[in-house]
Amino acid sequence: MNLKNIFSLNKKRLSRISLLVLDVDGVLTDGNLFYDRNGEILKRFNVRDGLGIKLLKENNIEIAFLSGGSSSSTIARAEHLGIKHCFCKVKNKKIIIEKLMNNLNLQKTQVAYAGDDLNDLILKNNVSLFISPANADKTIRKKSNILLKNKGGDGAVREIAELILNAQKKLEKYKKSGWAEKN
Repeated sequence: MNLKNIFSLNKKRLSRISLLVLDVDGVLTDGNLFYDRNGEILKRFNVRDGLGIKLLKENNIEIAFLSGGSSSSTIARAEHLGIKHCFCKVKNKKIIIEKLMNNLNLQKTQVAYAGDDLNDLILKNNVSLFISPANADKTIRKKSNILLKNKGGDGAVREIAELILNAQKKLEKYKKSGWAEKN
């Protein structure tokens, strides 16, 4: 299949997305963990990624965070963005995504997942689009439907948001007149 056909196929898939599931460490963050003196994990999140999430939510795209790690930073970020579906300390991501899809009454064709490492690969067959940031594990990059230009924690989620909104013909209105809500 040539690049033009791959782009057309992915654009069609992007136009159907109703749920974007995001791995946290390595997608929403750069994958580095910072510990304070009490052992609490601190993470750095990208503001532009946050705006991308808000734009998706404004256009009725559900967002879920799905992480094997545990961190109050992840929960705080989810709450700040109004994310209803935040799963931490997940052992088997496949079980969680299947339950979430069932609860939201969604089909595989309506779901995209962004992950960066081998523990994310288990979800490839459960979603329409398997997306990875530019700095994902080499195996994950090769197996992704979409390989992003941006790195995790550095605009990858915003890039996904713009791909989805563009495919759904909803991005242009923001490019013309901006966005006026609280960021």
